[in-house]
This record gives sequence, structure tokens and C-alpha cells, in this order.
Amino acid sequence: MSEVEVIAEGTFGGATSVTFSGISQDYQYLTLDLRTSSVDTAEYSREFGIQINGSSADYGYTAMYAHRGASFAASASHGTGTANMGYFPTQKDDAERRGAIKLWFGNYSQTDMNPTWIVSTVGWLYNTGNGSVYTSAAGSRASTDAIASITVLCNSGNFDSDSRYCMLGWKSS
Repeated sequence: MSEVEVIAEGTFGGATSVTFSGISQDYQYLTLDLRTSSVDTAEYSREFGIQINGSSADYGYTAMYAHRGASFAASASHGTGTANMGYFPTQKDDAERRGAIKLWFGNYSQTDMNPTWIVSTVGWLYNTGNGSVYTSAAGSRASTDAIASITVLCNSGNFDSDSRYCMLGWKSS
């Protein structure tokens, strides 16, 4: 495997989604790290989703969630729309609250198999036991089309305006 390369890094926010496109197909492995929160203040955590190539069809995913204190849930689904990949913090009670979302695409450039990814999220809300967030999930899309874009969607409210991202890639050997 070749050395890791920083593909892009920067800030985003103020919208319900962020799309990463124009990523070279020379990368075999890709990670996308986000530090963000939802500006929604009705709940301590909210769901986020993934779309590949702007498509709302043929997603499958399974996830385990620990959020809102002691609650735990597991879910699996197949269908259309968005692959709902887990929970991340909101700014309820604290405008400085952020969480981390990590996406790993282990077969980013391969077109002989369906694209798959792994997600991990974490957010600890120090001023309340009701808002801690942890997700471990895996998703896939039933298509062998090359990944041309990755969209991360905030399912309630906008991403905060100080959200940050870093995309890393490993080129094929």
C-alpha cells in the first residue's frame, strides 16, 4: 500500500448537506473525517445520512447506536433514500459542542463490486448524561458505478458553520 495523502481539508457548514466530488479514482482506500454538530437544539443528538453519486436508490446498512444516555439500538435496512448511518451531537445547551464522524471506504475505486463503507461516530456531552453519542455502522450501495461523489446529510437542522473535514487517500499499488 502506498503512503497516505491529504486529498482535501477545510471547513463547511450552514447547510443540510455537504458533497465531496471530483475525487481521483487513483485512490484505492479513502477516509473522510468530519468534526461537526447540528445547529438543531430540540434534541441532544440527530441522525446523519450518506448518499453516493447523488443517488437515492439501493442502499443497505446496519448500525449499532448508543445515544441519549443509556439507550442502545441496532438496526438494519435496505431500500431507497439515504443510508442513515448514525447519530452525532447537536448544539442543545452548548453552542460549542462538536462530535466526530469517520467514514472509511475500503474499496473506493473498485468498479467490480458494490461500494461499501464503515462509519464510526463519537460525541461526549460533558454537561449531561443524556446526550452522549456513539455509532458503529456499515453501509453499501447496490451499484458497481465508480464513486463520483459522497454526500453527508444532516437529517435535522443544518451542520454548524464551524464544521471541519479532512479527506485522506491511499493510491492503488
